Parts: sequence; C-alpha cells; structure tokens
Amino acid sequence: MKRKLLSLVLAFAMTAGLLTVGAGAAGPAYGDTVGHWAEGSIGRWSGHGIIQGNNGKFNPNGQLTCAHFAAILARLLKLPAAKDAGFSDNTPDAWHYDAINRCAAAGILKGNLNGTVTPNAPITRERAMVMLGRALGIEPIENPDLTQFTDGAQVASYARGMLAALIEAGVVGGVTADQLAPQNNITRAATVTILDRAIGTYADKAGETVNANGKGIVLVVADDVTVSCMGDAARDSVAVTVGVRVVDTMDKIYLTVVSE
Repeated sequence: MKRKLLSLVLAFAMTAGLLTVGAGAAGPAYGDTVGHWAEGSIGRWSGHGIIQGNNGKFNPNGQLTCAHFAAILARLLKLPAAKDAGFSDNTPDAWHYDAINRCAAAGILKGNLNGTVTPNAPITRERAMVMLGRALGIEPIENPDLTQFTDGAQVASYARGMLAALIEAGVVGGVTADQLAPQNNITRAATVTILDRAIGTYADKAGETVNANGKGIVLVVADDVTVSCMGDAARDSVAVTVGVRVVDTMDKIYLTVVSE
C-alpha cells in the first residue's frame, strides 16, 4: 500500500473549543488514570495501541523521550520500514532503532548537526509539536507572532512557525493562559490530549466505515476505509493515503480510500 499524507485543512477548527474527542476503541483500564483529566484520551489511544502502560499503570505524568515520541508517531501513521538514517546514537541493537528510522525517512524527525538524534533525552514540548506537525502535514506559519505568551521568545527558531500553526488550529495551547513552556518536557497525558485535539477521527482498520463531523483531522491509515462526511469542511479534513473516490448523495459526501 502506498501512502501519501495530503495537505490538511484546519481552518474549520481554529479554536480548541471546536475540537472534540473522537470516538475510538476502548483501552485497557489503568489503576492510575481513574478520574484523571486525560482519562478519556488515554483510553482512546491505548485502545488503538498507539501508547500503552505497564503493569496496570499508565503513568500519565511521566515524561517521554524522543524515542518514545517517534515510536508513537510511527504507530499512529503505520509508517513503513526504512533503512538506517545514519544517526550515530541510534544503533541496530536499540529498541527504538526501527521507529527512529521510520520517522526520519518520513521527514518527521531530523537529527542534530553532530549527527546524533538524542533518542533517550526527554523530549521538549516544542520538539514534540514540530514532529507532530510534520507527521500530520501541517504547514508552519511564516513570520509567526508568539508575543501573546510571556515566554514566546524562548521558542527555538526552528519551532516557531509550527507552534504558531498548531496554536492557531487549537491543537496546542499554553500550560497557562500566557505561558507556552516550550522547553518543558512533554508528559504522556499531555501527548494523548494533543492527539485528541488534532485528530477527530482515526481510521486504522481495513474495510471500516467512520463518520467525520468536521471537527479535527480525519486520519486514515488503512485500506478500503469509507469516511462519511457532512459538508466540505469534513471532506477537506481527511488525510488519506491512497486513491480517493468521491460519491455525492443528497446530503452527504462519501470518501472511500481504496487500494491501488
């Protein structure tokens, strides 16, 4: 199966308030997530196998490394196997070797000037958001203005445009009303919450039919998926991978992702 993410249209979801948690598979029950503010998001993405806990615990406040985040995105997009990306600190015996290579080949993950990728270092919020934006095909904003945040000047130059685009789309916000905390390390709970805000509908099973309500991206990563859309906004939110067949009916538009 060939995959190519199309340019995503997020104009219909410009504020976090418009983005709703999409329906998804029920995840395992974790002893440390009952009543947690991210409980629903944790259940959704655990149910899809994108992020998992250990020994009955999810550790929602735990930090992720660059390798962990690469593995999440590789699973999310079902990225194909890739050759060695050439990072000196990503060796074939490491658990993250494959995920790092897949994300690098897809243009999601870029290394440092010294040829490393620092896979085991905790990943900052800004680096994670740049990787997520690249994974979803979101275009950075040119000449971004982050002055509404008191720490906007702390955002690295490579991340400013992407963070501005994600903020404008309502995918990510500050840790407070006026603070982005771009150099803080991202947590597991924050990661699944951001995935929820970005992805309204996730189709990962061949042959399934899903409904798009126009709130958030419709991400299709399987063959022969039918997406039932109400109107142009929902249709434009679909990030498909192969051929698309559009059938207009009286009040709905059906997009079917078909194998080549």
